[in-house]
Amino acid sequence: MTTHTLFRTFFLVLLLASGPVGCDAKSRDGPETKVAPDPTSTPAPAASAPAAPAPKSVTPSPAPPVALKVGDKLPDFTVKNTQNQDVAIASLYAKQPIVLTMYRGGWCPYCVTNLKEWQDKLKQVTKLGAQVVAVSPESPAHVAETMSKGKLDYNVLSDSTGNASKAMGLNFTLDADTQSKYNGYGINLPEHNADGSWDLPHPATYVVDTTGIIRYVYVNEDYKTRANPDEVIAAVGLIGAVPGK
Repeated sequence: MTTHTLFRTFFLVLLLASGPVGCDAKSRDGPETKVAPDPTSTPAPAASAPAAPAPKSVTPSPAPPVALKVGDKLPDFTVKNTQNQDVAIASLYAKQPIVLTMYRGGWCPYCVTNLKEWQDKLKQVTKLGAQVVAVSPESPAHVAETMSKGKLDYNVLSDSTGNASKAMGLNFTLDADTQSKYNGYGINLPEHNADGSWDLPHPATYVVDTTGIIRYVYVNEDYKTRANPDEVIAAVGLIGAVPGK
């Protein structure tokens, strides 16, 4: 074997021992090679994202224990007018259908707005031979103040014992935290309420015919949301009351 042949053989052996020239595990010019996973192997668990903080618990207002519905008879109860005289609710609907709205008090801006809406719609209600009646747990004196400030021309009455809202399944008691918040807002609820309690009704609106049967009902635990007056008036129109003079 010549010297040239030996040198050539040594170069080939060296080249083979060093592996492919200019090739990485990932080629710069060719596509990336993807290796299929071994089906028998157990994959490592994926890293989980940091757990989101748990939302703060919100305790909803207690639901009314008695759900009055369309077709039910309105419970009998007695309320007081601004002269502190007893008024039986049956004495009102016996004369003509009523739009009965239960509200929290004159200290509540959402209630005041809703009472004003009914004042604005009063002519439409009376033309259908019905009347508007509003009831709250406030004392007759506070009810009178609400009527005066709102220039309300319909019956606004005091559920002085809380029996009306209880009979209708609307009554609930504010918890200690909410009582503290109200005090911070300057709302002394026991001073406003005729019975000196921390009780309130869930806002509600009913249409009651002359036999005491409920023809429409709207109850919402969210005190910011009230019945649509036009929807209520439409329900009054379905009763077929004799138009008022």
